[in-house]
Amino acid sequence: MSFAEVLQELPSLTLSQRQLLVRRALDLDDPALSPADEALVEERLAAHRKNPASAVPLETMKARLVKRIPTVRLPGGRITSQQVAEALDDE
Repeated sequence: MSFAEVLQELPSLTLSQRQLLVRRALDLDDPALSPADEALVEERLAAHRKNPASAVPLETMKARLVKRIPTVRLPGGRITSQQVAEALDDE
């Protein structure tokens, strides 16, 4: 099936089919977690479920970031942690 044919068929798909199509397309760009990383995520999620009060609010994490790492070096230059925190606000 050509790309043009796929686009032509999109309106005939149900909402759940279109959502599945988008998820599958996005998954192609995101490599799967390694088994060790998957286990770590599950372990931390289980720990959070046991003690939800252990979570740290985003604002607290941003404040810690700004205090701990004032400047981040990137290949294209430097960025301040304040700029990173502000970018997180935009999401």
